[in-house]
Amino acid sequence: MDIRTAHRDELPLLQDLELAAGVLFRNIGMTDVAEHPPPALEVFERYRADGQLWVSVDEADRPTGFVFVKVALGLEPAERVFMCRTVARQ
Repeated sequence: MDIRTAHRDELPLLQDLELAAGVLFRNIGMTDVAEHPPPALEVFERYRADGQLWVSVDEADRPTGFVFVKVALGLEPAERVFMCRTVARQ
């Protein structure tokens, strides 16, 4: 699995990935997390434009997950991580 910065045209797909990830939370009774809406496209774009929206991609270069990162003091801690259920926990 490769990781790269997100492309602008992928942002709606990333919202879909986050919604799909909510199913896991619903299944364990965390409906408040499951029903939380994904960030607006403008939020995704802000992170993308700053180079702080990374995606994992499959062999066809399609996003399978994403992470928002905040670069501070040369470190890159993850702020939010979401994965497609078919590749999660790998």
